[in-house]
Amino acid sequence: MATFSSSVGLITGINIAETVDQLMSLASRPRDTLATRVAGLQEQQVAVGELTALSIGLQLSVKRLASARVFQQVKTTSSNDTLLAATVTGTPATGTYSFTPVRTAQSHQLISGGVASSDQALGGGAFKLRFGGFLDQGLDLELLNGGAGVERGKIRITDRSGASAVIDLRFAVTVDDVLDRINANDDINVTALADGDAIRLVDETGLAITNLKVQEVNGGSTAADLGLAGIDVAASGATGQDLVRLFNQLEVGQLNDGNGLSIRNELPDLEVRFRDGSTLEVDLTRDDVSTVGDLLDALNAADPDRLQAALSADGKRLVLTDLTADAGGTFAVSSALGGTLAEDLGLTGSATGGVLTGGRLLSGLKSPLLRSLHGGQGLGTLGQISLTDRSGASATVDLAGTETLGDVVERLNASGLGLTVSVNSARNGIVVQDQTGATAGNLVIANADATNTADQLGLTFDGAADSVNSGSLDLQVFHEHMRLDALRNGQGVRTGSFTIVDTMGKTGAVNLRTSTVETVGDVLELINGLGIAVEARINDTGDGILLVDTARGGGTLTVIDTGNGKAAADLGLAGTAQVVDVGGTPTQVIDGTTTTTITFDAEATLADVARQINERELGVTASVFESGSGVTPFRLVLSSGVPGTRGAMLLDGAELGLTFRELSPARDAVLMVGAADIPGAGILATSSTNRFSKVVEGLDLTVAGSSDEPVTIDVQSTDDSLVSNARLLVTQYNKLRDKIDELTYFNARSEETGILFGSREVLQIESQLSRLFTGRTYGLGAIGSLEQLGLSLDGEGQLKLDETRLQAAFASDPDAVQRYFLDEESGFAARLDAVIESIAGEGQSLLVTRNDTLQRIIDAQNDRIAFFDAKLERQREHYLSYYYKLELAVAKIQSNLSIVEGIKPMELFIGRSRRG
Repeated sequence: MATFSSSVGLITGINIAETVDQLMSLASRPRDTLATRVAGLQEQQVAVGELTALSIGLQLSVKRLASARVFQQVKTTSSNDTLLAATVTGTPATGTYSFTPVRTAQSHQLISGGVASSDQALGGGAFKLRFGGFLDQGLDLELLNGGAGVERGKIRITDRSGASAVIDLRFAVTVDDVLDRINANDDINVTALADGDAIRLVDETGLAITNLKVQEVNGGSTAADLGLAGIDVAASGATGQDLVRLFNQLEVGQLNDGNGLSIRNELPDLEVRFRDGSTLEVDLTRDDVSTVGDLLDALNAADPDRLQAALSADGKRLVLTDLTADAGGTFAVSSALGGTLAEDLGLTGSATGGVLTGGRLLSGLKSPLLRSLHGGQGLGTLGQISLTDRSGASATVDLAGTETLGDVVERLNASGLGLTVSVNSARNGIVVQDQTGATAGNLVIANADATNTADQLGLTFDGAADSVNSGSLDLQVFHEHMRLDALRNGQGVRTGSFTIVDTMGKTGAVNLRTSTVETVGDVLELINGLGIAVEARINDTGDGILLVDTARGGGTLTVIDTGNGKAAADLGLAGTAQVVDVGGTPTQVIDGTTTTTITFDAEATLADVARQINERELGVTASVFESGSGVTPFRLVLSSGVPGTRGAMLLDGAELGLTFRELSPARDAVLMVGAADIPGAGILATSSTNRFSKVVEGLDLTVAGSSDEPVTIDVQSTDDSLVSNARLLVTQYNKLRDKIDELTYFNARSEETGILFGSREVLQIESQLSRLFTGRTYGLGAIGSLEQLGLSLDGEGQLKLDETRLQAAFASDPDAVQRYFLDEESGFAARLDAVIESIAGEGQSLLVTRNDTLQRIIDAQNDRIAFFDAKLERQREHYLSYYYKLELAVAKIQSNLSIVEGIKPMELFIGRSRRG
């Protein structure tokens, strides 16, 4: 195609571009008319889109109003929010609640014995710290008396001097609380202690003026429930009744010091051999056996003609009875296919005839089961132990048949020697102290038979010392049934994946993100199912997972968290293995112990100990405290960063020569539901965080102070949410109304109209909404129209809200208001939702259909415009070509004219004739 460097013809001087543009303008008029029409249609489409959006906004506002929570909204007030505050988290039932904020949570704080200076060398050794696992932890009162618990109330104790005191036990939660309250009373000289499964009172007055006596106060039954009712003795001590026995509702997770029972879902759990020679596999299901009653039912249902299960007469164990005919066989029970349930139930012993009596399943009042020690492996079969005090007196004590650590302590204390046995200061073992004052002989504790009892108790000793400490007896605190979300002091194990590489280089991946992984046992099962040469089990100290290399390859056993995950770290498994002795063989292991052990050299000081503890970020703060007086003013103070009883620190600094005492005990917050002045009426709830979220559904209660007076929480309905959502409905309706007015206006003077003036769709929207908002509905009860609720349309079509009228209607009959809005078929919300669906819903609604129609027309017109554009482009090329050719023609003509003009005329010479 020809191109021009100038818009004006060089030959003709014609303005070609302007001329062509004018010609094209005339030719483009039909195309421009179409474009103008498309622009108008697009404006209509935008307007329809705006109406659609505003209609949906109106629909969303009524959906919010249609929530039942709007009509069930409540507000709370506390009669004393400095003691107890309440926050609404759901829809609690309205009413007035009475609570007594007994105490706030308190973090554990310990202080060590003193040393002369902060830089004094401590001599070196291991310092151990973990949370929980005390050997003298008292039972919860609710577990006593076969689950009946103890009535909250007061008791009166009279010592032998005649002095008496009323002991307030209304707010006692554990056996420890009961003993502490009695022992803290200064009006009487009586010591209360746990004696096996009973409470023992010891008169310390040395007088005999009156009997040692216990009485109820105000007609309660607290003394009876504590086994102390009726004590009235002319003696220096009295022991109450047995308080510990199993009951059907007791959760199996409470058995064996909280370690529960190993019940598997997919494999048989017990194998029973009967006297008639027959056998039975008992397959229990973990989900179906959650209580002792469930366990008994399952065992009795296994084969009712051959096997019977019941609680023992003392209520502390199971008894199985062989119902078959005696054919000379032996009645015995064992764990099936590698399980441990028979051991957990203590049923691996010998039967007497057709009766097999299991082991004890509940601890004493303040004493764990012996089989929970040594990490859950137990102390084995105990026998005789030889004791010699420093005066030279000796005795042999038989510990056979003991089942709790309290049983062991009681028998040792009954040796008749000048020795006392008690739980050590670290509360993780026992200590034997010589009280004779003699120094000539050694304190000697030795095995007295092949059971190696002294060794098992960690007490074997022969030396010139006044005490022997067993060290940690490793009470099991970590077990297969423990939920992962309960670990790390309630913070839980973070979900994620980790990789295990065995010593042969083989790799396995563990994924904790699946919903089926909930317990430690699930983790062990995953690891043991990887097919790599690694065994996972509970460690020997019963406080974590142990990974054991079984390949003994040349590599290093390693655990690595995947990506940003922390699951392995939270389980204490991330890292590389250490080599330890396992069964006499050096073996690589990774120990996920929850006990932190810090080893110090001989030059370490208190400041070094504090620094190392703080650097480990253990959830404990350590500082050196100087009292400023005495010859040993420097002490180590440890403060738990975990509130409540779950943050109670178990410390063992014996190797460093450090013993600790409590500055403040670890305490959970306690809230009594109900009044405290009515015996037995209140129910106690505890929390480690001062926050109680499950006492009243839909309420969070926060204890901020302590009082024995009740605080009233008033929960009342509120119309705040209803009014605010009604305002939103009004706002959204009026936005839609304003937009309709803007799009459909008509100016009679200028005859200007809105883009949707006369639109059939808009007229239908106005008509439907007007009928809905001004109409009356029948069959819904007292409320039949919006006008009754203060919602009405004014003369301009704007929706108005009379809040006072709405509030009055709701206060008068909230159910009627709720029914008017929420009735599924005829309620206002359902009807407006249906109208909006017909206006702007998906599918064939009014505005969606109009938008689709507009789009089809626009698409068709754009196709015609594209056709015109192509045609006009060809026409422009034709015009340009025409004028190009015209220039060429004129140029040629001019060239020819130039040639013609260059031709000169010739002179003709005609000679004259000469005459002559």
